[in-house]
This record gives sequence, structure tokens and C-alpha cells, in this order.
Amino acid sequence: MSDVDSAFRCVLTFAMNVLYLKTILVLGLVSGVAFAGDPPSPKTLDAIRNSKVAADSGDDAEAIAILDVAIRDGSNDGILFLTRGLLLQRNKQDDLAIADFSRSIKLGFRPALSYASRGTCHLSGADPKMAMDDFNSALLIDPKLSIAHLLRGRLLYESGRLSDALRDLDLAIQLDPNAESYITRALYYLKLKDYAAACSDCSTAAALNPTDPDPLWLRAATHRKRGDEAAAISDCKLAERLETIHLQR
Repeated sequence: MSDVDSAFRCVLTFAMNVLYLKTILVLGLVSGVAFAGDPPSPKTLDAIRNSKVAADSGDDAEAIAILDVAIRDGSNDGILFLTRGLLLQRNKQDDLAIADFSRSIKLGFRPALSYASRGTCHLSGADPKMAMDDFNSALLIDPKLSIAHLLRGRLLYESGRLSDALRDLDLAIQLDPNAESYITRALYYLKLKDYAAACSDCSTAAALNPTDPDPLWLRAATHRKRGDEAAAISDCKLAERLETIHLQR
């Protein structure tokens, strides 16, 4: 596996994990987290709970269908649109997801998360300007939304604004030190040829998520860049072992 392949694998994993994390976050709102503004109706809460059960079992189509019925029945609770948007986004139906996120923003339900989620759709659709506008809007509303810093940092990195990107990545990690953030910052350090910092972030990501081979693939690529072939081979073997375990499950 080439260094470039390793880097792209990490970016793709990062993007998918962010979507899953956001979906879990919103669906988890029914489990005791306070709602901003007027609380949803009991009927809406039942729909969200049933949708979560379906999504947890791997049936996103059924989860979306449950929300469709609730919305068709006239419910105008913003959580329905944000949750359905996240599920649509996870299933690569970005145009429909954007419409739901826009509705959630208009209704004022978790607007920072709604903007960040809509920005992710624009990023997937290769519309960096719209994505940047949405990430900026999200952070104006909630400067502590780590996901928005993480996604804006990725976009800044891809546009070549590396110092700005690292500033966002540092903030994302301070606010929510998760494996995806460390992997992404490691990619930036690799671009800057700061191999020691890249290895350190890969090691932290591997410690936070010891079953994920991607930090090891990226660390192997970094070792190879710095001329330590023995360390690179060792990490590749560990990563291959983890992938074999995943395939056997």
C-alpha cells in the first residue's frame, strides 16, 4: 500500500466516522439531554425513539420511513428534520439531506449542528464555498462545536491554507480529543513534513481507537517518509493483523 493510499484511507474513514458520530449525537437527544426551545411533542419523541431502534439495528431505510410518516402527519419539530437529514446524508442522499438541514435551520433546532451537517453535504458535493459558509455560520453560533472546527480545518487544508487548518484542528482536539481529529491533524503534519508530530498524533489516535488499523497505516507511511523502514514494516504488520480480525468478524 502506497503512502498516498494510506492517507486517502484515513481521510475517508474520518469523513464516515464524523457522519456516524453526528447521527448518534442527535438520536441520543431523546435519552435525557435537554432540548433548546420548546420540547418536542410526545408523538415526535416516539418517532425518534423508534427511528433510533431501526437505525441501531442497521435498517436506515426503516428509520427514515418512520420519520417520513411523522413529518407527513404534520409534525413540525426541528429534530425530525435534522435526524432525517443525518440519516439521508449517511446514505449519500445529499440533496434531500440539504433540504432537511435547511428546514431544521429555519425552525431554529440545533442550528450550529444543522449548518455543520449541511456544510458536510456541500463538501461531499464539491462545493467548497457553500461548505465554508456553512461551517463559518455554525461556528458563529457555537464556537465550541468541535465537529465544525474539524470539518472547516479539513476544507482549509484542502485549499492550501495550512496554518489556518492547523489552528482549527488544534481547537477541535482541545474541545473533543477523538481519534478522527488526531488522524486528520497527523495528515496535516505529514503535509508539512513534521514527521515527529505526525507520528505522535497517529500514536494517540491508535491508543484512542485500538481496533482501527488506519492510524497504523498512516504512521507506517510517516515512518517511511522519515526513512525508518523497520518501524514502517512493523506498523504495516500490525495494521494487517487488525484488518484480518475485522474480516473474520
